[in-house]
Amino acid sequence: MTSPAVLAPAVVRVRLFEAPCKPAPAQSIRDTDAARTPRAAHGQRGLHVRGRPDMSRAARDGAAHWARMLSDVRAAWEKAADAFPADFHTQAEAAHGRIRAKLECLLRTLHLAAADGLLIPRLAEGGPSAGFLGWTGFVVAPGAGAAVRGAVQALLPAAGRLRGEEALRE
Repeated sequence: MTSPAVLAPAVVRVRLFEAPCKPAPAQSIRDTDAARTPRAAHGQRGLHVRGRPDMSRAARDGAAHWARMLSDVRAAWEKAADAFPADFHTQAEAAHGRIRAKLECLLRTLHLAAADGLLIPRLAEGGPSAGFLGWTGFVVAPGAGAAVRGAVQALLPAAGRLRGEEALRE
């Protein structure tokens, strides 16, 4: 006989944020005069990228990738905007131009997945100021794990594309 636990649908819970960060020590570099002096005055600015044009190229390519993805995701989001609850519109307004393109792509992808019934959002009571712009987590609908994973992976660049290597996509 099969136990009831085997027949129950699988529920995956994802927490976007863990416990708050530890407080900074009482005396930190931020409290010193050296912290107030620009890094360029110390001769340290950009040392990690000097002589490595591949790093600058990768950063430019990454910024261009996320700008393209954001315009695509925003267009898809606008097409489906009528199906979203008011909370999603508030979150999108709060995010627009205030967070990095990568995070805005993730937020809008979560909105689209929730509208398609692929996941169930866990929204904070405090609105966009709490959690990740109002999200404290989500539950993936049974059987929708591959679709959600695919939607998030579609945002990411192909492996190695940003560093000029051969593109390898799973």
